[in-house]
Amino acid sequence: TYGEFFVNDAQISINNFFKFLSFLFFLIIIPIISVQFLNTFDYLLITVVAIWVFDTMAYVMGVLFGRHTLAKDISPKKTSEGVIYGAILTYIIFFVYFSFIEKRTDLYWIVAIIPFLATIGDLLESKLKREIGVKDSGNILPGHGGMLDRLDSILFTVPFVAFLNLLIILF
Repeated sequence: TYGEFFVNDAQISINNFFKFLSFLFFLIIIPIISVQFLNTFDYLLITVVAIWVFDTMAYVMGVLFGRHTLAKDISPKKTSEGVIYGAILTYIIFFVYFSFIEKRTDLYWIVAIIPFLATIGDLLESKLKREIGVKDSGNILPGHGGMLDRLDSILFTVPFVAFLNLLIILF
C-alpha cells in the first residue's frame, strides 16, 4: 500500500541523512579541526601532494608496465604493477624531498600510507559508480571519468590522515 511505501521511503531517507551527516563530519569537520586547532596544515598539504604524485606515478607505471588487473570487476584498467611501481616511485620522490629540500621526518608516516589509502579510495569510488550504473561522474574532464575520478583518492585519504593525525596528537 501507499502508506507502507511512504514509511519505508521515510526510513530510508532518514538513514541516508544520518549517513550523509556522518560522511560530512568525517570529510569536512575533522580536517578543519585538525588545521584550525592543531596547526597541521602541512600534514594535509603533504597528503594532497603525495596523493597526486602517487596517482600520477601509478597511472604512468600502469600504462607502461601494467599486465595484471588489481580488481577486474571494479576497475579493469587499474593494474597491480601500476600500484606497486607507483608506490615505489612515490616513496623515492618523497625520500629525496624530505632528505634534501624539506628536512622533516615527522611526515614520513603520511607518505608511507598514501598508496594504500589512495588505492582504496579509488576502488571504492569505482565500485560506487558501477553499482549505480554511471560510467563517468561528469563532463568537466573528458576522458578522465569526471571530477570525482580526480578527487576520489583525496575524498577518502585526507579525512583519514587528518583523523589519524588527531589521534597521534591527542594521545
